[in-house]
Amino acid sequence: MGLIRPHLLNSSGDTLNTVNMADETIADLDCGFSLCGGRRLCGGLIKFAKPAVFITVLSILGLVQGEIEGYFNVHYSTNSTDVSLQFVKWMFFGSYVLQLLIIVPLCYIGGKRSRPFWLACFSIFAAILCILFGIIVLFTYSSSDVATTYSLTQDPTLCILWSERLITDSVNWNWLTLIMLYLIHYSIGLMWVSFLALGITFVDDNVNMESSPALIGVVLAVQQLGPKVGIILGWMCYTTVVSGILWIVLGIFLVIVAFIMSLFSHQLTDSNGVIITSATKSYGTNTGIIRSILRVFSNRIFIFITLALIHMRIASVNFDNIQSSYEESVYYATKPMGFDDPWRARSVIGYIRPVVTALAFLLSGFIIYKLKPSALRISIWSVISLCLVAAITFSYIFLTCSNSHVHNENNNAFDLTEYCNKDCQCSSTLSFTPVCEQSGNTVFYSPCHAGCTTVTYSGNSRVYKNCTCIATETASLENCHYGICTIFWVFFQCLTVLSAALLSSVVIGNLIICFRAVLLNDKPVMIALQTALVTLIANFPAKLIYDLVGSWSCIVLGDDSCRLHVSQPYSTFINLLTISFLLGAAGMFTIVCFLVRNLQLQNDSSSIPRSTEMTDFRSQLNSALKRRSLTTGEDQKLLTKPVPQITIKPALAGNEHRISTYEAQRQKAASYSDELNKLLQSSPLVQSQTQTRSQTNLQDDNQTRSPGETIRKEGMLTTLL
Repeated sequence: MGLIRPHLLNSSGDTLNTVNMADETIADLDCGFSLCGGRRLCGGLIKFAKPAVFITVLSILGLVQGEIEGYFNVHYSTNSTDVSLQFVKWMFFGSYVLQLLIIVPLCYIGGKRSRPFWLACFSIFAAILCILFGIIVLFTYSSSDVATTYSLTQDPTLCILWSERLITDSVNWNWLTLIMLYLIHYSIGLMWVSFLALGITFVDDNVNMESSPALIGVVLAVQQLGPKVGIILGWMCYTTVVSGILWIVLGIFLVIVAFIMSLFSHQLTDSNGVIITSATKSYGTNTGIIRSILRVFSNRIFIFITLALIHMRIASVNFDNIQSSYEESVYYATKPMGFDDPWRARSVIGYIRPVVTALAFLLSGFIIYKLKPSALRISIWSVISLCLVAAITFSYIFLTCSNSHVHNENNNAFDLTEYCNKDCQCSSTLSFTPVCEQSGNTVFYSPCHAGCTTVTYSGNSRVYKNCTCIATETASLENCHYGICTIFWVFFQCLTVLSAALLSSVVIGNLIICFRAVLLNDKPVMIALQTALVTLIANFPAKLIYDLVGSWSCIVLGDDSCRLHVSQPYSTFINLLTISFLLGAAGMFTIVCFLVRNLQLQNDSSSIPRSTEMTDFRSQLNSALKRRSLTTGEDQKLLTKPVPQITIKPALAGNEHRISTYEAQRQKAASYSDELNKLLQSSPLVQSQTQTRSQTNLQDDNQTRSPGETIRKEGMLTTLL
């Protein structure tokens, strides 16, 4: 793979012009950060404001944002609150709605001004919240270390007599922590939307159109690695003190990167230190956030691509969210436990997945950069990719462990308590921790429900003994995975990685299509609307649909969610639901194929300009046609009535002439005609028609006309004298 160098716009079709630094004073620079001598610092560093430097800083910013998002997910799901999950779902839904209401006007304002500065503001807001939350964790959760020590002395999954079981009643949350979690979740959403709406659009506007996909691919590829790094950092935090310190460190690091981002002006420079003035900086008279939103929603390409991305996001995000529950019910595998995951295949594939996804972003951007496919071919590839993912998802239905069954499972009824474990007093909040007898055909919900009282460790494996519900009195987790069941599970893991890569390969191409399908001024608003809508619909209404479908096959219901499902029905329902959304996305992209046939992704001087850039011309043309239609009725009346011969008589005083009433109407109509002709002549789409019409008029003029004959010339009725 060759080296891709970010170069500024320099072709004949590009819309940027250069301005010498000598002609620009420091006071004229829009540096964003201007406090405490920031404008002078920006002026001194303007020579470093090159595309390569900006892309590097933006990539690091995306990596840090991803780390915070991944670490937040680990911290929230393990040791944050004991609040009902239903309450948390509605709380996060409010966060998504507020993001949609706030981020669109803010991105509109930031798009008209310094986009790097506004992107830095969103990041600094999130960084401040991370630092505050770290301080709260250090001062509030110091008592939670006791629970960590207790878990090492008594395993809650074992069968322990009621008289010997220790009962702890600790609440490790308060309303302040809950509010901070809400604010951090809200700030993470703002960071991600602004990263695309302000950062990625700034890259597209300040580099050559041909190299833009490759450079955007680099930025998004680096950002994809961030969440996995954050998850690893969360696994390393075994104590509350380390967790609080890590929140503070991540916040400080984000402040540093965001401050560097704020020093970039709204203009980048080339290798000679010449400031580049972007055409996107100039806003026409037809501005305003309401008009911008209306223009975006009137764009059919935007509408159908957004609908396709919503369907695709619903399928990918919700299946990823339930994947651990899916593996529990279908393959009888415990949930991942960080570095202590007993299944090495899942751990390895978990590290490979983000790398493969990042490579998909890199390769898709590089292929668009080198091959320069048309918008139609990109849309066709989107349809093919989604159909392939749908076929892969359909194969999941047949990759199940049909030879194994859960103990006491009978007609979707599951009685966990029986005579052999009635004295164990197994906790009702115990998660699914399957163990199997030596044959592996019978699966017990947990060692406690199998009546196991002791456990021995052999490396990373655990062997449970003295199990009163098993004839051999020995059980282990490894017995649940043998033969064809293990092969199916590993194959399933590999197919999920392939599906993630295929879905990632369509993102950059459709992002470029959206950029080229709207006016330059509407890019930030368009991306903000699209990202916020996709995130909102995929993470709440669609999640409720998946929860409803999953409840049909639930056999062990916990306090807030289902803990175990019947294997075959659950696999069938969930996969068919996912396939329906994937095929819906493929159908939307099929419609996009017909809409983007004439859309140009790269500048070409010999081609017709992009149809979407003619939006303002068409609006003016429609207005002119409406004004001209007012005179159409009068013209029709004149055609039906006999036209008297018009003579011009000299006035009695001077050389002035009186013009008839008909001549006044003719001049009025001619003014509308002149305005319409100017608009038509300014459009390259009608130049050929104008030339043909001119040749026809010339031939008509060469013909001999008799006096008194009425002819139509340039849209006007004229009677020859």
